[in-house]
Amino acid sequence: MIDDFEHQVKRIIDRHANEDNFPQLEKFGVTRKQIDSYLADKQAILDKGGSEKQRYTVAGILIVMPVIIISAFPEQQLPFKDWALFISLGIGVLLCLLAMGGLHLVKHLGLRRIADPAIEAYIEEVLKWKQS
Repeated sequence: MIDDFEHQVKRIIDRHANEDNFPQLEKFGVTRKQIDSYLADKQAILDKGGSEKQRYTVAGILIVMPVIIISAFPEQQLPFKDWALFISLGIGVLLCLLAMGGLHLVKHLGLRRIADPAIEAYIEEVLKWKQS
C-alpha cells in the first residue's frame, strides 16, 4: 500500500466523503477532478528528490568525490599537505549541502507555482477532520 501524501488524502476522501460532518467540496468551490489533479502534481514535486536511499547515496558520493580527486595527485603537490584530506572532506560536505539546498529550493518553488488556496484549504480541512 502506497502511503505518500497524495494517497493518504485520497484515501481519507474516498472512505469518508459521504459522512455528514466531512468537509464538502462545494463549500470550497472545487471539484474532485481538481483535487485529484492537484494532489498528483503536488506529489510529483514532493517526489523530485528521489527516495531516502537515493538522497543518501548522492550525498555520500558528493562528500567522497573531492577526496578521490585529491588522491590522484602526489602529496607533495597538494596545498596544505597535512590538512588536504580534511579540506577535501569539507569541500565535499559543502557540495552536499549545496545540492540539498538546491533540491529544497526547486521543490519550494514548484509547490509555490502550483499553489491553489481553495484546494489547499480543502486538503487542510480534510486532514484536520481525520485528526479529530
